[in-house]
Amino acid sequence: MAAVTIGIPFYNNEETLKYAIQSVINQTYVDWHLYLINDGSTDRSLEIARQFESSKIKIIDDGENKGLISRLNQLIDISESEYFVRMDADDIMVPERIERQISLLEARPEIDLAGASAYIINNNNSVTGIRIASIRGGGPSGILKNGLFIHPTVTGRTRWFKKYKYKEGFYRAEDLELWCRSSETSNFAIIKEPLLFYRDSSLMNLAKYKESSKTVRKIIKLYANSSKQKVILLFKENFKISVYTILDLLRFTKVANRRRNSSIDQLQAEKALAVLRSSIN
Repeated sequence: MAAVTIGIPFYNNEETLKYAIQSVINQTYVDWHLYLINDGSTDRSLEIARQFESSKIKIIDDGENKGLISRLNQLIDISESEYFVRMDADDIMVPERIERQISLLEARPEIDLAGASAYIINNNNSVTGIRIASIRGGGPSGILKNGLFIHPTVTGRTRWFKKYKYKEGFYRAEDLELWCRSSETSNFAIIKEPLLFYRDSSLMNLAKYKESSKTVRKIIKLYANSSKQKVILLFKENFKISVYTILDLLRFTKVANRRRNSSIDQLQAEKALAVLRSSIN
């Protein structure tokens, strides 16, 4: 049995799936098993996944479309390894990602879950920025105020994932709900260096953002630590929706997306691009 199980659910990711899989194959840490789970794709994703099938890479396909939350829990259920690694089918791992995170977890047995920062890439695999992850304030109130992990960067102890799992009913913000629900009985850590290339389109999808915001408001109502915090956070969330709606009407969606990421200079971008190429070639 491998020490690490990597789980990648995919749905209509024919343009990016091969890069995600190749970046797993190119990891410096080699004691892993990869599960690729098809969520009812209608494009060539399953065909592409089957090209990589091996003793270390298993394909799961039941022909159904159950959604991300169900598939994540399915991956957790079948994992028998000590560690479980999250990843999305449109992202790319830095070659040292798993090695760095497993080293941290082995050196610090009190840590349940480790995340990392991420480079931002567009649909052409160009590096456009960086998103810095950090832990700023503990418990649900701190997470609601400041955020926590970049979801596909997390690696943790499988027993932790099996204990908490993802909850249905929190579409597009299932990770935020999980962090809030588990935070008071868990220990989290962040590796500041970017260990993932996170694909973030330059164009904001307002419909998807509204779906996310609806779930975030639900989470705020559940986990805010006081009526005052609840009112403040709900006001901010409603205000953001109003601003993004206006930006969408004015065709300024790139502005909305750039606010979430930090820029990098040309030299940093070139170095990051060299790392990306080593991840997928």
